[in-house]
Amino acid sequence: MAITNFLKPNEIKQGLILIEKYPKPINKNNVVNTNSALLQFYSGNDGSGRKILEYMNPERMLAILFMIINNTSEKDEVKAKASKMFKRILKE
Repeated sequence: MAITNFLKPNEIKQGLILIEKYPKPINKNNVVNTNSALLQFYSGNDGSGRKILEYMNPERMLAILFMIINNTSEKDEVKAKASKMFKRILKE
C-alpha cells in the first residue's frame, strides 16, 4: 500500500523533513533484526513502567518510524503499527 494510506499529507511532509534531519538508516543487531521486532521493542516497558520509547529522541524516533512506513517491501501490518506510533508521538 502507498504511504498515503497510512499518513495524512501534513504528516508525510513532517516525516520528509525529519528524514533530511536524521538520514541515518535503521540499525539492526542480533536482538532486533526486523522492523517488526524494532516496533515491538520500542512499544515495550522497562522495569519501572516507563515506555522504552520515552528514552529516545522524539524526532529521531519519528524519522525511524517514517522510514519503516515508507519502506515498500515491508508488510502492511507493520506499516500500520508504525503509523499508529508515528501519529501518537507527533501528537505529543
